[in-house]
Amino acid sequence: MILVLSLWFGSCLVFAIGFQEAVKEAIERVLLWEKVIDQYCRPDRITAKKQQEELEKVAENIPNSAPASVKQSANRSILSLQSNPG
Repeated sequence: MILVLSLWFGSCLVFAIGFQEAVKEAIERVLLWEKVIDQYCRPDRITAKKQQEELEKVAENIPNSAPASVKQSANRSILSLQSNPG
């Protein structure tokens, strides 16, 4: 009976140690994913829609005295964003 109990407690201990290692590994992965998500979704990231709105404002406010190449560049940027959002 004592041998059975010691084997049972021993297997529980092994399970507990394995469980702790699994939890530790899962936490490390979560922290890594958190860094990845923060890199691509942080608050200072600008969306394609917002970027397009800002470019349209710039294009609308280009003075008439600006060279045609400046206006064409702004228009190409807007078209590029529309074709390749995000």
